[in-house]
Amino acid sequence: MSMILRASEIARPVDLARLLARNGQSLREAHDILQRLAAGERVAIKLQAAKAARLGAELAKLGVTARVIAVPAKRRITLR
Repeated sequence: MSMILRASEIARPVDLARLLARNGQSLREAHDILQRLAAGERVAIKLQAAKAARLGAELAKLGVTARVIAVPAKRRITLR
């Protein structure tokens, strides 16, 4: 799933990096994401999580707000 992350204050950055790594990011990518969040940026990422609400709650506990980016479904178009 694709998400946009934003953080005001990250209390436990190591735990956040581990959470990102458990959900599909490499440790290097997780570090880069943390650096960007700490700089006040919004970060668009792709994660491999089964339930968006559960992941969002885990991120919120660590001081990160997550918004799921919904990708429109592909439509089949018939050309004549």
